[in-house]
Amino acid sequence: MTDCFFERSVRDFDVLENETVIVFVGAQRCPYLLKLDGFLCDLRAAPYLEFEDVDERICPFDRSFVHAGPFGGTRVDELCRILEVKPLTDDGLLEAYVEEGILPPPPPTNPAEIQVREPAEQRPPATN
Repeated sequence: MTDCFFERSVRDFDVLENETVIVFVGAQRCPYLLKLDGFLCDLRAAPYLEFEDVDERICPFDRSFVHAGPFGGTRVDELCRILEVKPLTDDGLLEAYVEEGILPPPPPTNPAEIQVREPAEQRPPATN
């Protein structure tokens, strides 16, 4: 999984809070966590996301912006600067949803029990 994605490859998104968005990229819907910054950055009512970047690649440490698009109820000048782009594993995605209270924590799986045997008393070898 790469740290960058093309803006045209975004298939869906979930806004976790004003400054945290998960986008699903490509045919396999690979999740990426975006951390945002902006005085008026609020994408909770966004019908879709519109990205602004010179090379159309959204990468960490890049000058990329996102906003709710023309029908999101925000002005175009109310951009959210993308501070962080992080690919997520399935476990990372589940963890993000649990941290935001979207999903309940998964039940514990069969906890393993560790059994420790006491070592048998060592006897010196018999000499003949």
